[in-house]
Amino acid sequence: MEDLIRAIGFILAAGAVFMAMMVFEAWYLHRKTGNTNYRFGETLANLTTGASYKIVDGIAIALFITAFSDMINPYGLGWNPEPSIWAFIILFVLADLFMYFNHLAMHKFRWFWATHVTHHSSEHMNLSTALRQNFLNALNGNWLLMWVPLSLIGFDKDWILIAIETNLLYQFFCHTEAVGRLGWAEKIFNTPSHHRVHHGSNPAQIDR
Repeated sequence: MEDLIRAIGFILAAGAVFMAMMVFEAWYLHRKTGNTNYRFGETLANLTTGASYKIVDGIAIALFITAFSDMINPYGLGWNPEPSIWAFIILFVLADLFMYFNHLAMHKFRWFWATHVTHHSSEHMNLSTALRQNFLNALNGNWLLMWVPLSLIGFDKDWILIAIETNLLYQFFCHTEAVGRLGWAEKIFNTPSHHRVHHGSNPAQIDR
C-alpha cells in the first residue's frame, strides 16, 4: 500500500510538471512561429492515453514489478553499492542501456509494437506526444528487459525505479520542435533532433 501511495504521489507531481511545460512550449512556439503545434483533439488523446498508462504502470510497479525485483535480486551478482552520486551515475547509464534495448524490442517484435504503435500515431510532435502511451504497454512484459538485468546486478528496487523514471523524464523533453540541433551533444545523447527523425513517417526514417 505504501508503494501504491508513493506511485500516486509521483504521478500527480509529474503530471503537474508536464502540464506546465506543455503550456510553456505552446506559448513559446506561438510567439516564435505563430503556431502552437498543438491540436485540441490530438492533445486530449495524448493526455488521456498518458494518464491511463501511468495509472496502470504505477499500479503494476506497486503490486508486482518491485516485488519481482526483490524476489530475483538475491540470485544475482549482489552488487548494491552505498548510495552516492557515482553509484547513481553507473545505475543511470546501465538503465539507459537496457531501456535502449527495451525500445529496440518495441520496434522489432510485433508483440511489443502492438502497444508501442500508439506512441507513434500522433501527427504532431510536441511534449504531449511523449505522454501518448497504450496502458497495455505496462502489462505486456517489456519491463522485464529493464528490471531483470538491473535487479540481477544487485541494485535496489527503489534506486532502479528512480533511474528509470529519471530517464523517462529526460525522454519527455525530447518530444518537441521547440529545440533545434544541439551541436556536440548530437553525437552523444538522444536529442529532440534525433527523436524527431525517430518519429518521422517517411520511409527513410522508419525505425531510425
